[in-house]
Amino acid sequence: MQYSNVVKKMWYNGSMKGGMVINKLSNIERDKNCSLPRMTPGQKNKVSAMIKRLCCNYANGECIILNCDCAQINSCSVICKWFRQAILPQDETLLAEIIKPLNRKRCTICGKAFIAKSNRAKYCLECSKSERRKKKARNERKYRELKRGHLED
Repeated sequence: MQYSNVVKKMWYNGSMKGGMVINKLSNIERDKNCSLPRMTPGQKNKVSAMIKRLCCNYANGECIILNCDCAQINSCSVICKWFRQAILPQDETLLAEIIKPLNRKRCTICGKAFIAKSNRAKYCLECSKSERRKKKARNERKYRELKRGHLED
């Protein structure tokens, strides 16, 4: 048996330290029916680009650890533990769309998914900055008008 086949077998059986054991993943990383999170074709394209750009275990279309084709690029499920823990959190929007944590919300302006840091959050990061600027400008205008009205009396 070749070394790569032995590693693959150990990796999938879970006997390799840090191996990808699908049955031992935490409940947070699974859907309510205990299945792995699924991706839409658009999400899969984004994931493939992220893996090619950011994954340290990816080289020339192969996973260095498994010494074969990257399983995550070829799958519509989120199966790679390294991808889930190291690469996916770098894109919060994609993380919120795929993993669907409990505090996931949709922005009221653009409709993009985001992970809310509080229960009052209504906007994604980009929209919250612009809304904050608009609200501050509106309040300043109101303050100046009130101040002008008191000075004229």
